[in-house]
Amino acid sequence: MSNKTDCIDYVRTRQEAAQILGVSVRTLRRMELRGEAPPRIRVTERVIGYRDSAINEFLTSRTAAA
Repeated sequence: MSNKTDCIDYVRTRQEAAQILGVSVRTLRRMELRGEAPPRIRVTERVIGYRDSAINEFLTSRTAAA
C-alpha cells in the first residue's frame, strides 16, 4: 500500500526545473522575481532547488487555468 508519505520528493536544480517548465533559466529567474514560479528551496547557500511536487502542482495549475 502506497501513500504520499512513502514517496520521495526529488529536488531539481534551477536548470532542470527550467527544462521541465519549458523555459530558459533566465526566464525562470524572472518568474521567481515576479512571484510566478513554483516555490523554491535553498539547498545550499548558493544552490536553489525545486521539489518535483511543487513543479507538478505549478504545471497542473497553469494547464487547468487554460
